[in-house]
Amino acid sequence: MSDSNYCSVLTRKSAEPLAGTAPFARHFVFITWPKKYWKYEALEAKGGFPQGLKKWMKEQSEINGKISIRLVSRAGLSQDKVEIYIYPEKYCYSNVLPSQIPAVLESYFQDGITSAFSPAAIKGEQIFICTHGRHDKCCAKFGQELADKMRYHISRQKTAVEVWDRKAAQVYGAAYRGSVFLSGLEQVAEAHVQHFCFIQKWHCQPRIRKVEQLTEENFRCLADLSDTESSVDLQKIIPDEMVFNFKLKGFKSPSGCDALEEPKLRSCWELESTESS
Repeated sequence: MSDSNYCSVLTRKSAEPLAGTAPFARHFVFITWPKKYWKYEALEAKGGFPQGLKKWMKEQSEINGKISIRLVSRAGLSQDKVEIYIYPEKYCYSNVLPSQIPAVLESYFQDGITSAFSPAAIKGEQIFICTHGRHDKCCAKFGQELADKMRYHISRQKTAVEVWDRKAAQVYGAAYRGSVFLSGLEQVAEAHVQHFCFIQKWHCQPRIRKVEQLTEENFRCLADLSDTESSVDLQKIIPDEMVFNFKLKGFKSPSGCDALEEPKLRSCWELESTESS
């Protein structure tokens, strides 16, 4: 199949910015489930997966802030018992029966950590890469290739990182969409600042301090650029803080692989200029 039949390729050709396109949520819940049972709507999975979680997720999001539940898989996974990972708190419920999934989530979001269901802290790092081809063929083509290469790379490095088939959560400046735990202009600003520092080859950890919307089509942010290296020379190169100015721009691109012939005009924030504060 030609690359022109994939929405991600066409979007990239249109130069539409990635910044601010990450799906926002206050809480992300990842549940292990074999991919062979996934359907187009993942929470309607077969193989004994409990139904009704989509409705529960919507109801609880109104109480606890937006909750997003995703399925994750890897080779050799069984549906007899599952693990539930909760972010950003970084907790893991292990050896959970499928029938117990609703009760575990209900307990956590209503009562917190209790003796009935007690999670362990997640100590290692996890990378979730979307490979759900039944939902989006871009994920099948590009996501699976990325997941395979990532697993190979990590196996050679012998690091304590788990790679799961689902959605990416690793900061890589050149293709960073933004933190899923930020919303609106904060996510746009953080992603653009990360990308700017990546291009400059600055070894720093940016932090957005202030976001100010000037007009409907302009906003700016103030960012701290803390150095992560001990080198004195690098500290002289990287400013302590900078102002980033943004403008709104229209881009025409498909909304998905199932609508390649129906491009939509979307408004995206573009970095216009920077200045030392």
